[in-house]
Amino acid sequence: MSTPRCEVPLILTPQEYHWGYPYVEVKLAHWHWEGDHPYRPETWADLWATPDALNVCLHTYEPQPVAFYSRRDTPVCEDSCLEFFIAPKEGDAHYINVEVNPKGAYLSAIGADREHRTFLKDLTKLAPTVSAGPVMIGETDEQWGWKAKIILPLPLLRALYGKDFTLYDGQKMRGNFYKCGDDTPRPHWGAWSPVTDNPPGFHNPACFGEIVLKLV
Repeated sequence: MSTPRCEVPLILTPQEYHWGYPYVEVKLAHWHWEGDHPYRPETWADLWATPDALNVCLHTYEPQPVAFYSRRDTPVCEDSCLEFFIAPKEGDAHYINVEVNPKGAYLSAIGADREHRTFLKDLTKLAPTVSAGPVMIGETDEQWGWKAKIILPLPLLRALYGKDFTLYDGQKMRGNFYKCGDDTPRPHWGAWSPVTDNPPGFHNPACFGEIVLKLV
């Protein structure tokens, strides 16, 4: 069975905003595998890059998130979860997935597809910088959600993609942002760039959107 492909991959290019540096915010607007009572917590991702790191902050209005797991590389996608998948090196099919629950427990791995993945900790002592916590969303209402911040430092990227790997203006990458909760009371699966409803689900690099860097 051939890998499904998205008809219109999205392109994400940071723009200059009033705070003076290239920064982008995107909404996760595509939802998959929904039942009779779909749940779509409003979710968005912020992305910015420096010569030293890729930075992502994901926010979601999910007032009662579920967080069972507390250790690294456990199946946090079964909890309330925010995820960032990125293939940073053009011509290299290997992509990184970082998945985070509200406790800040995370899973990080690399591989070319869903079935052939290796935990980053098995390849290098370097690690992403990951944090998570509650956040109030909205200007007047007591609207609570949570957020996760993920930093992929350049030394880590070089350990995975070679010592000559760099981050530069105009660099093209492919990736996606996700929100899920596989085993929560209200299961949900949201994406920035839509995936097909068939396997392999989120692990579908053919449906990644294009990301063009503009460095801070």
